Amino acid sequence: MPASSLRAYQVRVHLSSSWTASSPHRRSKRRFDPNVQGKRFWLPSEGRHVRLTLSTKGIKTVDTIGIEAAVARIRARGGKV
Repeated sequence: MPASSLRAYQVRVHLSSSWTASSPHRRSKRRFDPNVQGKRFWLPSEGRHVRLTLSTKGIKTVDTIGIEAAVARIRARGGKV
């Protein structure tokens, strides 16, 4: 998967990288991909489902503050829902 598609748009999760070491300690760069999930939420105020691409932390945030407040935050930042 390309790096751009692994970025969670709604919560601004980015890739990070580090070194990995083999048994004889030869080091090479590796990538840490964010845990990004596509999830569908019911938006009662609009009477429709919305599909969001979120990290797992973003899903927990939506569960905590509610889908209405989360969609309001995304739209306030100029995001499309």
